Amino acid sequence: TEVRVGGGNEERAFGAVRAGERLGDSGHVRLYAKAVERDGAEKPDGSDLRDGMRKQESGFRYDGAPAQQQSLTLIGRVYSARTNATGLQPAFNPIVNENAGGHLLSQWSYLTDGGSTLSLQAYYDHYKLNLPGILVETRDTADLSFQHQLKLGESHHFSWGTGFRFSQDDTGGPPNVLIFVPEDRSIQTYSAYAQDQWRLGDSGELTLGSKFEYNDFTGFEAQPGIRLGWGLTETLFTWGSVSRAVRTPNRIDHDVAIFCSAGLFAAGFCPVQGQTLRIGNPDFDSEKLIAYEWGLRFWQGRSFSMDVATFFNDYTELKSTETSPPPFGRFQNQLEGNSLGGELSVNWRPFEKLEVRPFYAYLKLDVQAKPGSTDTRTANTTEGSSPEQSAGLRIAYNPWPNFTADGFVRYVDRLPALAVPHYTELNLRLGWKPWPDFELALVGENLLDAQHPETGSAASNSQPAPMAGNELEHSVFADFRWTWR
Repeated sequence: TEVRVGGGNEERAFGAVRAGERLGDSGHVRLYAKAVERDGAEKPDGSDLRDGMRKQESGFRYDGAPAQQQSLTLIGRVYSARTNATGLQPAFNPIVNENAGGHLLSQWSYLTDGGSTLSLQAYYDHYKLNLPGILVETRDTADLSFQHQLKLGESHHFSWGTGFRFSQDDTGGPPNVLIFVPEDRSIQTYSAYAQDQWRLGDSGELTLGSKFEYNDFTGFEAQPGIRLGWGLTETLFTWGSVSRAVRTPNRIDHDVAIFCSAGLFAAGFCPVQGQTLRIGNPDFDSEKLIAYEWGLRFWQGRSFSMDVATFFNDYTELKSTETSPPPFGRFQNQLEGNSLGGELSVNWRPFEKLEVRPFYAYLKLDVQAKPGSTDTRTANTTEGSSPEQSAGLRIAYNPWPNFTADGFVRYVDRLPALAVPHYTELNLRLGWKPWPDFELALVGENLLDAQHPETGSAASNSQPAPMAGNELEHSVFADFRWTWR
């Protein structure tokens, strides 16, 4: 059993309780409930943005063995939240965004005498979103999947599986501003996969596989991949892969529309009050990616390891917003581009009580509009909405058995498309256990600036210049954790 409570200036209050119990010889069940209240962020001028939130949830998990060589897991969760949404109305007047829902998951597996594994998973999810005057949506999703993993020898493993997903939504329609045409829709997705893994001698492994999918938007899609890993020495391992992936369209890409309410018409956004302007495109295709990856890992015992991961991604049929028909335009696949980058991370333990983990990441995006495209903003917005460089250093120090000190300093490059400058921030945590089952922690987040932005709004037809959004403040809170058996 564990009880946790705390609070501070930004994390106003939070609490959680969790209890576990053995059921019979092979079963275990865990119940939990938790809630949190967060303060709102700040506007750039220092005034309150009034976008605080409250959220509560509860759930359970059961793990057991209904028969020999079988396992069964059941997981359930329900939640509800109220968030003040700002920026959707003039002068940052907040409206209450309410969402609630829950899900139930069951997973059964069976280990055969030959070492193969059969597994079956069923999942159901329900949620409801209510953003008054803007968007109302209720969605139910059911998912069923089957997997079979075969051991064909000491160096050969093959796995395959199938799946089916059904999702049904009901949206509010007018007079909400953000609507869908049609207002309700059912979506079905069929999928299958196959993967073959071979050990190559004592040092290598080759993996071949593909996922196959049939969806209601674009029909058949295939996503193959190949990966090769090789141990160069006893302490040096390298790997590389080539794969194809797609982002299939969703309801927004195909069916989203703007209803010209009285407020939008009065503000000059719509030519005719009561008109429906469809932005989604029924002919929108999947966005496609060919990904090339290479990595290297070096380790020296348990005290030092270093990882290098690099990639080059080639994108086609990317999403654009064409200016015809006006005033909002329509989604099309008129962008293409590529990205390259990598990350270097180190895990070093110079002695038992100290762990040091620095990292550095680089990302370069290049997106262009195809000939004939009228979208002059999305390419620049995409390139300037992700940091080109980021770096950080995590330190964990445990000088005594009942005391811990953790720090994380991070640097994030500027986001020119969102008017967000680069920033450096520091998080610290001090933990003390006066008794083995009780811990008191003091946590500080974003300690180097009184407030700073991390996100913003890109330029658009209605907002010709980028605008920094909410700004994060210093956050200091106490965290009490009590655990017992």
